[in-house]
Amino acid sequence: MMKKEYINWPNRIIHIPNWKRKKAHFVLFTRRCKEHLKAYLGEREDDLPYAFINTMKSGSICIRTVQVKFETYTKHLGPPDSPYKCGIHLQRI
Repeated sequence: MMKKEYINWPNRIIHIPNWKRKKAHFVLFTRRCKEHLKAYLGEREDDLPYAFINTMKSGSICIRTVQVKFETYTKHLGPPDSPYKCGIHLQRI
């Protein structure tokens, strides 16, 4: 679960304290990602601490939901040999 408090906006770093094997993980993100993420969070009308919420707006989004979304987007991006591949392991957050 990625919480909003994990986002370091000035340095564009997301710090996830309990990643695999309970080790901290740091993810850098681009200026463009920062713009989109701020816009997304600005549109939300909830008080949940999570950066990404489920469709019921009651809690954090499930990792399996993220995997399914990436699989769907990958199919729309082109054939498997396309340079525009994406997947959950390419977008580690």
